[in-house]
Amino acid sequence: MPAALDRYVRRRLATATRMQAGAARAGEDFHLPDGPQAEARNARMAAYAAEHRFLPQATGWAVDVLDEPAGP
Repeated sequence: MPAALDRYVRRRLATATRMQAGAARAGEDFHLPDGPQAEARNARMAAYAAEHRFLPQATGWAVDVLDEPAGP
């Protein structure tokens, strides 16, 4: 079991780190006070949503686990 957990950690670490960093940035962006920065954020989000209607990155956390194992 420890070897399996070690493989899981090695496989998930980069993705989990990237997701945490994105969440931290999003937290800062979502909690802006009203004003020019919030308006700019709203415009960015509206443009992104229009371009990426189905938001496949919403399940990006699962991709590396669902892929075939690369090796031990």
